[in-house]
This record gives sequence, C-alpha cells and structure tokens, in this order.
Amino acid sequence: MVHHSSPFPPLNGGSTTGDSVGAAIAGGSEGHCPLHVHFLCEGKHLPGSPIHLTVTSSPLPTTSNLPQTQLKMDSIDNVSFSGLHRPCAIGSLVEAVINARGDAKPITEDITVFTLSPQRRNRENCHLAYRPSTNSYAATFVPSEVGEWQMHILHKGRHIKGSPFQCQVFDPNLVSVYGLDVGLVGQELRFTVDTSLAGEGTLKVSVIRQGRQIPSYITEEKAGIYKVSFTPDGSGQYKIHITFNQLEVKGSPFLLDIADASSVSVHGDNLRMAAVGKLATFFIHAVSAESKDITVIVTGPSNKQKHAIIIPVDATTYRAEWRPNVIGEHHISVLLFEQHVAESPFTCSVGDPERVTVKIPSYLDTRKLGTVHSFEIDATLAGSGNLEIIINGGRVACRVRELSPRHFKAEFTPTQKLKHVIEMRFNGYDVVNSPWILQVRDSDCEAEGTHQPKTAKYFHEQYSELVGSGLHQAAVGQLTSFEVRSDSLREENIKARLSGENVMVVPVSIRQKYKSLLCEYKVPKVGDYKLEIFINGQIIDSGPLSVSAYDPSNVFIRLEAEDYSVGKSVQFVEPERRELGRFWGMSTFHSSMIAFREKTRTLSLSSSRLAAAVFCNFHAITFDYHSDQGRGVWR
Repeated sequence: MVHHSSPFPPLNGGSTTGDSVGAAIAGGSEGHCPLHVHFLCEGKHLPGSPIHLTVTSSPLPTTSNLPQTQLKMDSIDNVSFSGLHRPCAIGSLVEAVINARGDAKPITEDITVFTLSPQRRNRENCHLAYRPSTNSYAATFVPSEVGEWQMHILHKGRHIKGSPFQCQVFDPNLVSVYGLDVGLVGQELRFTVDTSLAGEGTLKVSVIRQGRQIPSYITEEKAGIYKVSFTPDGSGQYKIHITFNQLEVKGSPFLLDIADASSVSVHGDNLRMAAVGKLATFFIHAVSAESKDITVIVTGPSNKQKHAIIIPVDATTYRAEWRPNVIGEHHISVLLFEQHVAESPFTCSVGDPERVTVKIPSYLDTRKLGTVHSFEIDATLAGSGNLEIIINGGRVACRVRELSPRHFKAEFTPTQKLKHVIEMRFNGYDVVNSPWILQVRDSDCEAEGTHQPKTAKYFHEQYSELVGSGLHQAAVGQLTSFEVRSDSLREENIKARLSGENVMVVPVSIRQKYKSLLCEYKVPKVGDYKLEIFINGQIIDSGPLSVSAYDPSNVFIRLEAEDYSVGKSVQFVEPERRELGRFWGMSTFHSSMIAFREKTRTLSLSSSRLAAAVFCNFHAITFDYHSDQGRGVWR
C-alpha cells in the first residue's frame, strides 16, 4: 500500500494536507539479515504491514546491467506481502519506508529501489534517505504518468519477496463530465462521467440541495464510462460533488439551477392575437432559467413552423418576438428545457387589419341628433381577430351586431352638436383610414346654400363639448362628474337638473375650471335618472339625457365547484343580482380581472350577465363592474 501527498484540493474545500505513503527497509549488515518492511499511511500501518524477510549473504550479481526479466526473486519462504492497494494521484509524492528487524544499521549500498513507468520505458532510481530514529530508509518518487507503476525493492541485487510492487496512478483532472446542463422539477436528469483517461479508481457522486442529499444512482455502461441519474424534487440551485478516489474532479462541485416549468408564466396581447406583417411580442417570466433554455415554436395554419427570437429583459423576464405572414390560427408552443410550460401551446388568431373595409357616413345631420346612426364593417377577408370600435374616446356608446360571418353593423347615438371621432382597431392595430372624423352640420342648409340661424351659431360658439361618464352612468354613493368645456361660459350660464323616480331631485354642483365647468353629483340608489342641462336658459339640442345608476357592492360571484384545492380547475358563473343596476350596453361588464398570487388574467364576457373563467392557484378574486371594483365571495 502506498500513500501520497496530493496536489489536489480535498473534498468540500478543506485545506490541503500531504498524504505520505511509505515503505521502510532496515536490517543487519552482514550474514543472515532479518528485514522488516513497514508500509505506513499517515503514521499507521497498512493491511499486511510489516512484512518479514531474511536475506542471506550468498553472492549476488549487480543490478546495473540486469534486465527485469532476469531478476531473481528471493527464496526466503517466510517473506510475503499482499501488495499496494491504494491509488496515488499524479504529481503526488510516493514514499517507501524500508525497515530491518534488529538494531543493526543496514548498509546503504545493499539497498536498491527504482520505479518503472506504465509503458516500462522509463526507469527512475528512487532517492534513499536514512532515518536513524527509526533505523529505516525512505525511498521516494513522483509519478508523472497515469497507469500502473512498478516499485522494485532489492537487497544486494535481489528482489525482496513481493517485489516489484504495483502502484496505480490516477489523474482526477482527466475525468470528464458532460450532459449536466439542463433540469426540471420531477423529471429524471441523466449525465455522463468519463474516467477512461484518468486511470483506475472509485467514482462517487453526491447531489445536495439546501443542505439535504438527493438520492443519485451510478451505472457503469462500459469501462470508465458511467451514467449518473437523479430526480430533482424542487426548484432552486443544486450542488453536485463528483470525486474520483476521494479527490474532487475538475469543476466540482458543479452548480445546477433547476426550474419548475409549471411555475413559468406567459403573458401579452400578441399571445392570443396578432396582425399579418406586424411584429408580435409577448413576455415569459421564468426564474432560474436562461434564454438558451427557453424555446418558442410557432406553427402556422399549414403546419409550417418557425422559431421566435428570445430576448432577455431582466434576470427573470424574457421577450419573445415573431412576425406572422399569413392569416389564420397559429399555435405557439413555449417550452422550458424542451418541456411545455403551463397552458402551452397557446392559440393565436392572426388577421390582417388592412383587409377590413368600412362603409361610414361623411357627416352627422344636426336634425338627427338623438337618433340611432349606423355603419357597416366587412372583415371577411381579414381573418379571425378582435374588432375594437371607440367613439369620442369611449364617451359615446357603440353596439355591434353580426349580420353574417365576419360582417358587422355598428350602431351609436350622437346626442351633442360636436364632431365625432371614430377609431377602429383589428387585433390591436388600426384598420385602413382610421380614425374617421364626422362633423355635425345641417344637410338642408348646406344643400340650399343657406346659413344656420344666428341662435344656432351663438349656441355653437357658447360651448364646444360635454364630456364625462356622469352624462350616462353613476355609481351609488360615489361622486360622479361631467364637464362642459367652453372658453366663454361661466357658472351663471349653466344649470343642471338631475331627477329620479317620484320626481326625486338630486343636487348638482357646478364650479369653474380652466376652460370648462365641472358638474358633480351623487345618486342615492339604483335606478334611471333624467339629466337636463341648460345653457343660458335653453336646454341643449339633444334634450334630456338618461343616467343609469348602479351599485357594484351588490355584485356577487357564485362558485359552482365544491373542491377548491390548489391546481384544480374551478369555474364561476352568473353574477347574482341584488339591486345591481342596469347594464349599460354590451360593454359594461368588461375588463374583469382575477387577482392571483403572481399574475393576473382577464375574465371573458359570454353574455350581458354571464361571465365564466377557468383558473387555479388562486386566493382572491376582484372584478370591474362599470369600471368600479367588486370582490368575489365563495358560496
């Protein structure tokens, strides 16, 4: 057995200590000389040490010209040794401590120690140093090659029993580890360790997560090639220690970040809809992942695939970009380490806003204020998508009904003598010619070349616009307002009267602002109210306006499912009506949101009073009703 002082760092980053291995020979000087050969490791005898031998004084040939094949073995029967069993690291100091039985000092010239390299090409004589305190000699050498070395110990030119002794030399820096770069929670991870060039030895692997060892398994596929496997049981950083003959290999401990694909979130408008020729983007939130770990594959209607570009935004957020070139339904697969994330693949409707055609009037007739106006939209060639119509920034309600597949009719009711701006978007992009600006004028006066009456002109100069949600809707008990925008009108020029059921009058306060007058009021209960606005004693051209009062605190969500365990899909339907108030058109119950621990999802509207959504991992629900927040309750 040999021991060595290793140049490699010990396991777990401890301090390096020399590991001395030795064989010591000592004996008498003449005649029958009893010898003891002690093999020590850090001062302790190795198994089989010491060995006992007797050397006779018969003449022996010198060893200077004696080849190994002609070396004669000592014939003393009681000399034996089991061999050297512990490998040595390349570059370490190997020491043989040779002791003799008795007190007589051995003759230095009688002892010869040399080594042969694994290829048996190089012979090196070992340096001998006498130690009087132990009456022994120490022979040392430093192996420079991986493989089986031989240490020859001779006394007066003859091998002692057991010589030559074998010494296995290894190099932990020649151990290769590959395949250790990706991993997911719950998915078996396999990697390869190659020790074929490192020499003989014992391979050990330990996987540590948060101070706890994870079970791992080693399988030898062929000589020097091992497969190591383990299954991560949680996300986070893992430390993988790999040792060869109790020395850590190069790069150990290896650090591996394990991600949980189910915890990855994907969001963005272009995840569900996009436009031909327009850059489509969405965002991926993934902790413990790099951009190279994320793959986004977009499959078109003809099953043709393309890869999206992944761009890091910050340490945990990535932006995916792609550009659709055909109309139709696309499927977006988002993968982390080749495994689909939650909800993947996503369905994305791709349309072409340039193929949407609109038939719209060129102006609004003043004599038809307060009546329903309409225009048609043809999106049959534009593909599937979301059509959005906004009139005067959303202050004028618009209702859309389908005449035939992807052919729609939009209706709105202008009530004020002011220009109307109609904006239209398809899948988030403006359609051709949007926005349209419709001026309000008297068609007969223009056709006959006449002028409008002076009173009408004076009226137009006196105010320009009425704006604010308070012209149409109001939340019970909350301050509601609208504005009369004008450069010249003052508080004394404006009067407003709000009346409800049984001629109940609600006070309206008016105060001057910069280029406008602010009108504020509070409705006491749910119902319909009549709003009359007078300018210089005359009611506005559109006549009385209708204000719908609602109470969001009386909206309740009923959950149908009985099991609300984490990860189980739950559906809630039909907000209960408890003096809720009238819905204002089809867009009142919109932008409903479900609040999650880490993310937010939009609730879709399936009818004027029926909404449904599927969700999991929740702890609270909030929603918007007429832009006022309500809260779900469990039934």
